[in-house]
Amino acid sequence: MGGLTEKPFNSILTADFGSVNTRVALIGLANGRYRLLARAQSPTTAEPPFGDVGDGLRHALALLQRMTGRVFVNEGGYLIKPERDDGAGVDQFVATASGGRPMRAVLMGLVPEISVESGRRACNATYMSIEDTVHLGDPRTEVEQIESILRVRPDVLLIVGGTDAGSEKAVMRLVNLAEMALSLTEVGKRPRVLFAGNAELHEPVKAILATLEGVELYLAENVRPSLADETLEPAQARLGSLYDDYITGSPGGFAEVSQWSQVGVLPTAQSVSQILSFLEATQPVPPGGAQLPVLGVDIGSATTMVAAAWQKRRYVSVRSDLGLGHSAVTALDAIDLAALAGWLAFEAEAEDLHDYVWNKWLRPATIPQSQTDWEIEMAFAREIIRAALAGALPGWRRLPRQGDFLPDSSAIVLAGAIFEQPPHPGYAALLALDALQPVGRTRLLRDPYGLLAGMGAFSYVGALTDLAPLAVAQVLNSGGLPALGTVLAPVGRPRSKQTAMQVTLYSMRPDEAAASNGRGRRRRKDKEEERRSLSVKVRAGGIAVIPLAPGARARVVVKPHRRWDIGAGPGKEMSFVAEGSVLGLVCDARGRPLELPDKMEDRARLYPRWVDQITGKERVQPVEAAQAGIEAMAEEAEEAEEMEEVVEAEEAVEADESFDLDEFEF
Repeated sequence: MGGLTEKPFNSILTADFGSVNTRVALIGLANGRYRLLARAQSPTTAEPPFGDVGDGLRHALALLQRMTGRVFVNEGGYLIKPERDDGAGVDQFVATASGGRPMRAVLMGLVPEISVESGRRACNATYMSIEDTVHLGDPRTEVEQIESILRVRPDVLLIVGGTDAGSEKAVMRLVNLAEMALSLTEVGKRPRVLFAGNAELHEPVKAILATLEGVELYLAENVRPSLADETLEPAQARLGSLYDDYITGSPGGFAEVSQWSQVGVLPTAQSVSQILSFLEATQPVPPGGAQLPVLGVDIGSATTMVAAAWQKRRYVSVRSDLGLGHSAVTALDAIDLAALAGWLAFEAEAEDLHDYVWNKWLRPATIPQSQTDWEIEMAFAREIIRAALAGALPGWRRLPRQGDFLPDSSAIVLAGAIFEQPPHPGYAALLALDALQPVGRTRLLRDPYGLLAGMGAFSYVGALTDLAPLAVAQVLNSGGLPALGTVLAPVGRPRSKQTAMQVTLYSMRPDEAAASNGRGRRRRKDKEEERRSLSVKVRAGGIAVIPLAPGARARVVVKPHRRWDIGAGPGKEMSFVAEGSVLGLVCDARGRPLELPDKMEDRARLYPRWVDQITGKERVQPVEAAQAGIEAMAEEAEEAEEMEEVVEAEEAVEADESFDLDEFEF
């Protein structure tokens, strides 16, 4: 970054076009800091009878105008930009999209397990559907391969294969095959071509494909420069820009919206993964410890994304066949109905589950109308996330992890309507715990206002203004991405009446928390602090929620059973400083891997109890609580809220030298 010297912009408008809803958010300066000022949503109008996303966008802006009194569009229906002296319009506008038909692609590569698999993971970063794959092991003749490409009528041809300075003849055979297929395609309907193979072949590839009329050829760094290395980001970025070209050239009105934005219409998944990278880069590293990945889940009506960011690399997987509405029917092909029924506390016939899924496909905007519908939708969401995660994990081999469990993480970000609008925040946490089954210690962050995509897209404006990183940091740290809870999930197998772990909290004032080191050990210990201690024994097989309100801090000591491992080894103690959150500490002692009961009567007894435990209906019983107890924790939180505002980005810089906006480049 070149230094924050330019004039601040006063307002940012973000728009995210989903398959069901179009969300808009107004970000503005308040007391010198960027914050969320207002948000609104309206049904997406990309499909008939409207056929223009601009209609839904303008309706959402009309709702936003009603809330704020600010005029956003002129008499001609166009966005007012930049902001005028009378307060009308906005200075910046960014747009993201996940709705609509995904790009159809044909993937061409050499070895299915190497270059083809890398090409597939590159495609997974955006909204693409791989309709056919051509490779050296393909049993079809060249004529049959060409006929298949012509029949698919892809939007994109992706050619990969060959390490740098490696195989040339086999790769050029694929290029010649692509040339024949393109030559037989009508001019004006020829797909775009992206070559991300052997870098030594860029010039020969251009000589063959760039000369064809109506063919747009793009080059990117090799997705597999060597057998041991995989470089996906350049190809993923190029596919993201192709998505903008594709969506603006398709019916639906995106062309006009793209002109309003300096960076076009970006894929929602690409924008969300950008925020994950930002969060990972700005996480404080504990002394003597290592930086952990930040994970993310975004489940929508038509697509589901799981992603990870670690060591300046992004691992993104988008499944266009998995969703709770538009893709509900295709999701049935990827999940097991018996596994779905295993999450239900009542008997459900396969026909009933099919009926529910087909109704969601027909009416994706509907919400559950009964407790039964809600439980089915939650079970469906669990299995969709599990299916998406199973497809992504093979590409996450470099991430630190314990055995076959979810990779270790400092935070897991949850996005999507089912996480935004549950009857109680505990339902969102339970869905994440059941579907992802994290181990050790991590924080759950929730995107209740749908800001991640917009802020991720705005971060790409960082190439145009030095203020973008600061604005993103301030919005997210001023309540834009609230913490749902800190999860403690030890690995172990629950036994009847066994204590899985004992969790002890020592409340801390803000200055005491700052004086603690990364392991949460205090430099001094006084009697007043000890009187505020709270200790809870967490029984195996259940969940315990220990309240720690937003604004409060506590030193937490976790002592697991000798057969349980919280991350330091079986039976070994862990100590850390915890930040307050909506739920507080969520102690999941149900065991890893999570084993569900086979008998219906056991599920009917156990599942409602898990819900009561995580929503606070079944309260924890302290085994030792001195004069203050839980009430003192609440009082401490109130005092903390009065003493300080929500932590801002620059305050985090002062408290921790590892938080440095200059180190993160958008």
